Amino acid sequence: MENRELIKIIRNDMLKKDITDFNIANIIPTDDPNQIKISGYYGEISVVFTLNKDTGEIISKEKGKHNAVQIVESHIPVTDSISVSGTLYFELYDKYFVGGKIIDASPIKLLIDKDDSKYLTGFEIYVSDFKENTIKDVNEMATRFVNYLSLFQNQPVRHKRPRIRKFLSDGKTQNSISFDVGAVLVKVFDLDLNKSMPLLMKDSKLNQKLAHAQEGIKALTDNDFAKAISEFWIVMEDENLAMPKNYTNLRHAVNHKQINGTDAIDDLRDNFRINMKKGDYLNINDPAIQNILEKEARDMHKLVCTYLNNELSSNSYV
Repeated sequence: MENRELIKIIRNDMLKKDITDFNIANIIPTDDPNQIKISGYYGEISVVFTLNKDTGEIISKEKGKHNAVQIVESHIPVTDSISVSGTLYFELYDKYFVGGKIIDASPIKLLIDKDDSKYLTGFEIYVSDFKENTIKDVNEMATRFVNYLSLFQNQPVRHKRPRIRKFLSDGKTQNSISFDVGAVLVKVFDLDLNKSMPLLMKDSKLNQKLAHAQEGIKALTDNDFAKAISEFWIVMEDENLAMPKNYTNLRHAVNHKQINGTDAIDDLRDNFRINMKKGDYLNINDPAIQNILEKEARDMHKLVCTYLNNELSSNSYV
């Protein structure tokens, strides 16, 4: 029977118990070629069905607490009686040009484009056990990695909801996922996870700054220049960087703070060509102001990239 027919059998079984909000999560291969496992959840309950693939007979149902789904976006349920190790697959929304060396390091395996080995299309992270804490750690590592990668791109890097790719118990892989992505032209760089893995393994001040840089790049791509300035300012604040301008007052202005100080008014006029009076709020929707904010956001982006690249290099993360 086809998977959709088996899923219909499961839904009908749950409806008999007046469970109308049952959600299918994953189709799981088994060692027995005549059987298949299909997992799902409702409320705080996770259920794994084992079915006969030919007849649709429900062989068993295993219930557990629906814990991992609360942590990771992809709804990967587990039960108290099942322990599964395997790989989570993170597909990127686009493919990203690397150009230089692409080197894996445990637990991340980098996935390159099948037609052009200079492009990265996604990555896999090995999961020792699909339980709550482990999945949370893996998801955080994935977020740190795309923040790290975004520094080398001209647009934000985002991954789709992770999916279970394969299980080490039998080595079987789910159906391949098609790619429909476009190219992005960026500078050539080496992506060596042996160097960056210490950064990805745990949270840190540098990881937090990479996260704000990623948000700034995303805002810049969306033409939200006020937000971009705010995010880039967070990266640079308190670092005693040699900058052509002090962006503190501009950041306060784009955050809709009332401008009262004479020094702030003079600074915005002399350094950013923004004329304001005491008690004014900045109108970020004014086309003339938008042009000024775009220029300043792009200048700040360059400063942030230079600073973060230097930080990564000085810590041997690149």
